[in-house]
Amino acid sequence: MAILPEKVSIVRFDGNTGKILDVLQGNNGVVKSISDVAVVGDSMYLGSPVNGFVGRLQLLGNLKGQFAQTEEAAKFKSDSGAQAKRAAEEARARQAAEEAKAKKAAEEAEAKKAAEEAKRAAEEAKLKKAAEEAKRAAEEAKAKKAAEEAKKAAEEAKAKKAAEEAKAKKAAEEAKRAAEEAKAKKAAEEAKKAAEEARAKKAAEDAKKAAEAAAKAKSKQAEANKKISEEEIKTNKISDEVEKAKVHGDKVKTEL
Repeated sequence: MAILPEKVSIVRFDGNTGKILDVLQGNNGVVKSISDVAVVGDSMYLGSPVNGFVGRLQLLGNLKGQFAQTEEAAKFKSDSGAQAKRAAEEARARQAAEEAKAKKAAEEAEAKKAAEEAKRAAEEAKLKKAAEEAKRAAEEAKAKKAAEEAKKAAEEAKAKKAAEEAKAKKAAEEAKRAAEEAKAKKAAEEAKKAAEEARAKKAAEDAKKAAEAAAKAKSKQAEANKKISEEEIKTNKISDEVEKAKVHGDKVKTEL
């Protein structure tokens, strides 16, 4: 919908009674928002605050008679040209002012747009910079985290290696201790066995000695017994001889 209407109506009425005398209408949109009308001769001049020109309508036929000049119009005729000129100048001035205003508004709008674009560009640059800084910070954090994880992994590997070495060292020490204990145990067993063998040998030697001593003693005892037997036999023989001599009255020589 247009802000300014396309249809224009010019009404002539009786100023005393208010009766409408004539009406002129146009709807071609050439002239809009008419504020002043002046009839000069066969022409009607149309003034407007929004048009950069003064409209002129030639009155022909009945229009000429209908919009004939009244006494007041005739009285107004002398300065109608000046009024039309002044109206045209005022219209041009208003149009120039409006154009200047529109130009200023356009410049302000353009300046505002440029400022907004500059602000938006600055914000975008700021956001881009913030994004880059955030990205860089994220990358640094990621690199730092990776370094920390690598350091941690290295420390864990080092600790694991140290633990394995300690474990291996402990196992070696335990194996060494076990070997030493086994060696000591073996030596103890060998010493025990040697002692037992020595004791057995000594016991055997003692038994042998005892047996030899017993045999010797037995031999001596046998000799002693033999000697005693011999002496007993001898004594018995002497006794028999004595008894026998007594019986026969013979002297017996005693041998002690």
